[in-house]
Amino acid sequence: MAHRASEQTGFSLIELIIVVTIVAILTTLSLPSINAFTANARARAVTGELIAAIQLSRGEAAKRGQIVTVCAVLPENPAQCTDPDTKISWQTGWLVFVDNTGDRGHVDAGDKALRFFPRLGADMSLNADGAFISYAPSGLLATSPLSWSLRDPACVNMSDRDFTLSAVGRPNVAKVGC
Repeated sequence: MAHRASEQTGFSLIELIIVVTIVAILTTLSLPSINAFTANARARAVTGELIAAIQLSRGEAAKRGQIVTVCAVLPENPAQCTDPDTKISWQTGWLVFVDNTGDRGHVDAGDKALRFFPRLGADMSLNADGAFISYAPSGLLATSPLSWSLRDPACVNMSDRDFTLSAVGRPNVAKVGC
């Protein structure tokens, strides 16, 4: 009877080190693209939320035949708008409401809240040149158009955004460099 040499199974230490090294290199190369993807996804999410609020207010104004307002809310009370004379951060969230009383930029007892959009992530900022916008029953702006700037301190590959409203109230979004 001939004795056969036993066959080895598994990986040698050298093979395992090579595979781990290749995986580490590929992971290191992919991290910048993952960071860019994450920053762009967060910016797209905030962009979508703001556009949704604008479109909701415009559509509801036309549907209800009443003035509908979008305003930045107070951090301590998300059911109240910030002072309309203040240029304030919209980072604390915003509120869409039917402005029945005509006191624009203020939520009064006769007004009806339609939807609250919660605060942004703590590291992103959304600033505007005003605290509210209102749409008339025609679906056109009843106030001056606003401009917003969305900034992310982890900005990668043009993930910051600038928003403007046209004179008729249509939102426009532009990517801006970091």
